[in-house]
Amino acid sequence: MRASRYKHAVPRHGFHVYGPAFLPLVLVAQLNVERFPPAVPTPACIGCRADLPAIRSSYSDADWQALIGGKVVTTTVRDTQAGGAVLSTNEASAVIPYPPAEVWSVVTDFESRPRFVPGNREAQIVRREGNRVWIAEHLRVLFMNVRFVVISTLEPEQGIVTWVIDHNAPHDIADTTGSWTVVPLQGGQTTLVRYRTWIDSGRSVPHFVEDFLTKRSLPKIVEGIRAEVHRRFPSLRAVPQPDPAE
Repeated sequence: MRASRYKHAVPRHGFHVYGPAFLPLVLVAQLNVERFPPAVPTPACIGCRADLPAIRSSYSDADWQALIGGKVVTTTVRDTQAGGAVLSTNEASAVIPYPPAEVWSVVTDFESRPRFVPGNREAQIVRREGNRVWIAEHLRVLFMNVRFVVISTLEPEQGIVTWVIDHNAPHDIADTTGSWTVVPLQGGQTTLVRYRTWIDSGRSVPHFVEDFLTKRSLPKIVEGIRAEVHRRFPSLRAVPQPDPAE
């Protein structure tokens, strides 16, 4: 019988030499290693070190009751920067009736966001370094298509993802910064999610118009996260309970 010309791995002097049949598989494996950056380690807990009393106190009683009732609450936070400048940051919050680990898994699924976050056209992880992730994004923002790269920092025990623009990469807007906060409530049965962002388009658009349009888009983004959590984990929905933080 004639031997097949497609040989398996043949040891030669301590090394494996692959025949033609295995070369495509080896090349594909190499490409996959180069294409996908190392994964972020699975966190031990989500939001277990968050300062819940401080977070709770940042909401009025009326807003907190609205959150517990299932509504999305939007507010504007004014932070004083170095030098005395005041930065107005818009935020939207909601309570999602799922454990924080499942909510965190959706919030940090960056490359899948175009499927469930309105205005997000494309997101691709281009680099990972420790707990930082570089994400190239294509968004529809303020009636414009814009592309830029953000550097996101993940702090799972605090339940926080923050981001800043990477000014060393090409960007169609002047600046952006923001954060996601994921905090367990009711002993981890439900989760408070807060999305905060600030955008400077760098265009000839008055800042109050930018703020208005940004604030209007935030509830849809939070609703997109909530809907995706429900879609992925339909059997884990929590039974409503009286909230101890009320």
